Amino acid sequence: MIKFFRKIRLNFLSEGKTGKYFKYAIGEIVLVVIGILIALSINNWNEDRKSANNTKLLFQKTLEELKFNIDKANAAVAYFRYQDSVYYDIFNKKVTKDIYKDIANGYANLLISGRVVQLSDDTFQKLLNSEQKLTQKQDSLLSKLKLVYGKDKAEVDIFDAKLPDYVFDLHKTYKDEKSWYPDFISLRSIRDDMTDYFLTDPEYISNAAYFYSMFPGQQNSSLKKFRSQAIIRYSELSNYLNIIPDTTILKDLINYKHFLGTYKKGNLTLNIKEEANSLIQTVITDDNSTTILTGKLYLDSKSYFTDRLNFGRLIYDNDNRVTGIEYTRGGLKFILEKIN
Repeated sequence: MIKFFRKIRLNFLSEGKTGKYFKYAIGEIVLVVIGILIALSINNWNEDRKSANNTKLLFQKTLEELKFNIDKANAAVAYFRYQDSVYYDIFNKKVTKDIYKDIANGYANLLISGRVVQLSDDTFQKLLNSEQKLTQKQDSLLSKLKLVYGKDKAEVDIFDAKLPDYVFDLHKTYKDEKSWYPDFISLRSIRDDMTDYFLTDPEYISNAAYFYSMFPGQQNSSLKKFRSQAIIRYSELSNYLNIIPDTTILKDLINYKHFLGTYKKGNLTLNIKEEANSLIQTVITDDNSTTILTGKLYLDSKSYFTDRLNFGRLIYDNDNRVTGIEYTRGGLKFILEKIN
């Protein structure tokens, strides 16, 4: 092809058609420039397509990481629920020596063990540090994810970091001060003087109150706040990616209609209603002058739930009808009767 164009130019020169030669040469240059521009355009389009695919893949991986973290949060909240029931027994002096001596139930281990959550943000960091060009929608999603990971996860991480230090210090204290400690650690033997310490020493109740306030209390509260925001972002990201969300995360409320209704205790009335694909609880006084509590319920199962502060469960009769609702937090427990 190049030889063909060169032959045309030489013919123009040999025939003395200089004007036509220059016009042809200019046209040929224009064609070359257009060809280069087209090639660059195709290359840029390919690069943009690759960039868009890479960015979409990062968002998909971030969606998977959100699900992973929500699952971890659910497991940790379930662990805190069990701990909460143990603390209720301890604070209300419902624990006996035999209960403490049953090493399998974990009562004796309560203050010298714990659970760090260890939420992941590896994929989010890759998305955050990616140099790919984002669309306006993607930039908006990323900004919201920054709040979840930069603020809500950071609060959970703080308590993750504090827990090992607290447990280590208590182990050291028991090692230095309690003669029963070596037998408990090395032989898994619970001596009578150990159970006496649990049952009668004010120091143990004081340590238990502190541990509860820090971890099943504040750490759990921070974790539930992270989970709540992560679920919202999970929903938005699923919708953007046109991916069907996991129903264990975004629950179909058709299966939870039995939560709805009015519950009562003394001068307090609790209403649970469905609003914007969530179950919303409101506690008011009888004269409707004061709202005590309002907020979403997180549905752990068809019987168990949590709200911002409490663990809750539904109470059933022998015919499997809901007759009441129970809330617990530390040493507190209150039950409301369902009236409709």
